[in-house]
Amino acid sequence: MKTKLTSGLVGLAFLGLAASGPALAGAIGELTAHDTVRIAQQGSEGRINVANTQYAWHSGDRIDTRNGRAVLDLDAGASVGFAADTQASVALDGSRIQVALDAGSLLYALPEPGLSLHVSSGPYEFSTAADGEVVQVGTTDAGSFGLIQRLDDGQLKVTVREGSVTARDRSGNVYYRVGAGERVTFSGEEPGLIQAQVEAADPDAAAAAGGGAGAGAGAAGHGLGLAFLGGGLAVVAGSAAASSSSDPDPVSP
Repeated sequence: MKTKLTSGLVGLAFLGLAASGPALAGAIGELTAHDTVRIAQQGSEGRINVANTQYAWHSGDRIDTRNGRAVLDLDAGASVGFAADTQASVALDGSRIQVALDAGSLLYALPEPGLSLHVSSGPYEFSTAADGEVVQVGTTDAGSFGLIQRLDDGQLKVTVREGSVTARDRSGNVYYRVGAGERVTFSGEEPGLIQAQVEAADPDAAAAAGGGAGAGAGAAGHGLGLAFLGGGLAVVAGSAAASSSSDPDPVSP
């Protein structure tokens, strides 16, 4: 049994899951939870549990997946996946997707080059914009997708399957450009002490993005999205007009 993500060009659907209700006014997308995750709403000190259902995500909301996993399908057309043990917040400012990653693994799928992803974690940031942000995630006409992880020891691991990532510190100093098919681990200490460990991302290996996920992708494009497969998160690609996609090939995102 398989689920897939669809929203316009990229969307999210779950077999056997019921929606929690219509999206609330001001929502920027829809989160689908697998198992139980905890949500802290923007401007509220309280937290709510979301279990095996959908939640209308508002800009600035924060997620703690604990043992669960979740996929956020933004109305803007991008998808963000949260593996187990991930803590992050997501806000939208125009076409800028702003993520603060405090722990865990973040899987991203950007089918449209007009969107920019800005991820801050530790002494680094990740951004699609060429405006001096700390880490730049480059997009192509084929879309951009990959995996950003904050490890338990504070190191940052960036895996790019499509597009590119340019690592910078908060002063805008460039350290490394991660190309498609590469995986780079950065020091979690001060950026001045950074050491990049470069290795090729094996396109035939199963990804371990939370709970032994296999991350799958066909030809990255306008049908690019995320899904829950094999107890974890996966990248899938399909036709924008299709209501379902074929089983994705295993890859390391």
